[in-house]
Amino acid sequence: MKLTGRKGFAYIVSASLILLVVLFTFLAVQRPMHTERQEAYESRIRTMNDFVESVNKDLERVSFISAFRTLMALEDDIGNRGEFIEDIDESFRETFMYGTIQGAEVPLMNDTSVEEYEERINLIAGTMGIKIDLNVTRIELYHTDPWNVEVNITTIVNISDMHGEVYWEYEEKTNARLPIRNLRDPLYAVHTLNRLPNTVRELNATYLVSPENDTSNLQEHINQSYYLASPYAPSFLMRFEGNNSASPYGIESIVNIHELSAQDLTVYPDRAKIDYVYFNNIDESPYICNVESISLESYFVIPSNRQTLYEVSGLDHSTNCP
Repeated sequence: MKLTGRKGFAYIVSASLILLVVLFTFLAVQRPMHTERQEAYESRIRTMNDFVESVNKDLERVSFISAFRTLMALEDDIGNRGEFIEDIDESFRETFMYGTIQGAEVPLMNDTSVEEYEERINLIAGTMGIKIDLNVTRIELYHTDPWNVEVNITTIVNISDMHGEVYWEYEEKTNARLPIRNLRDPLYAVHTLNRLPNTVRELNATYLVSPENDTSNLQEHINQSYYLASPYAPSFLMRFEGNNSASPYGIESIVNIHELSAQDLTVYPDRAKIDYVYFNNIDESPYICNVESISLESYFVIPSNRQTLYEVSGLDHSTNCP
């Protein structure tokens, strides 16, 4: 059929108008749909971003709680078995990550290990259509001073939505600073058959011996088996392994042999009373003893290189020790 003249022109115009109406109608319908999808996508990103920030804050809190309980769990294990740990770093990682010691579950770590935290947070994330994966790639355990243990944890965090449309992958580093005060000394746990646990405490005083040679603080320090920072002694972490080497972060206490005797434990009055020296019968002679104004019943015998540490250099003493 040929379209000519005015009729043909009118047909073309009519057909074009119909096409334009259809096109505009289609675009008018599609624009709100596209806008809705874009808004939903942006809302998903905001939700995921808030979740990421929440996880980062939570990891610091979880790291501290889990690390502190891990130390307590390892203390319990040493006391129960009466043996030191072969490798504190490996043992710490296992308990911190999985809540187990040599594969056995530890009740103290219930709902605290990294594995259980990941399971718990995934349940919450699942209600928002989010999945999270935590991969701890490194745990560093060390001292920066005698009274605190530092735990540095590196974690690869993978967070995605269930459709795989939004995805985060990043490395998060957290630090937990664990005070050792009031934690139990593994050295005492092993060598006293766990009958005489000794917690790490310091004497609340500015001096052991006053300028006037008052030794009452030193006597209390001896009686209560308080601790001093000592570069001659092993650190708190080293004590988990029974390592008696000197450390710049070392600590030491004076063994109260009267309390040992009260627990039916063998006592050795002729040994120096520094804890790791006494328990391991280490020879760090020459010694000093019979220190002025210190009760003889205290059996205060220490290596002579500790005179400054215990502030007894200005006191009369004997070097003729058992």
